[in-house]
Amino acid sequence: MKKSFIFLAAMLSLLYIAGCAAPKPAPEAPAKVLAPPVKKPVFPDFVLVTVHEGDTLSSLAAVHLNDPSKDWLIADFNDVSSAVPGQELIIPLKPYDMGGITLKGYQTVPVLSYH
Repeated sequence: MKKSFIFLAAMLSLLYIAGCAAPKPAPEAPAKVLAPPVKKPVFPDFVLVTVHEGDTLSSLAAVHLNDPSKDWLIADFNDVSSAVPGQELIIPLKPYDMGGITLKGYQTVPVLSYH
């Protein structure tokens, strides 16, 4: 009886030690928290666009200006020759004043000169 008690105590001790030495289960990966979408500013005369893979100046002009031949307008306004993925471009929705000349007239700039 005494031997079986000692044997039982030894087995319980081994189980206890083995249980403490067992590897802990890997923690569960935390759930991905999605960032809220970034709201881009809205302008009445302009559109701010981020170029995606496959976008060209012609395709952006077709979508936003309803005319793919107006790709030159986007290129000229942003001073670029092509669209690169990840690049942010400003697309003017209305013709912009170049050099102060409009249908209403022209802008005068006073020039002072001293001789």
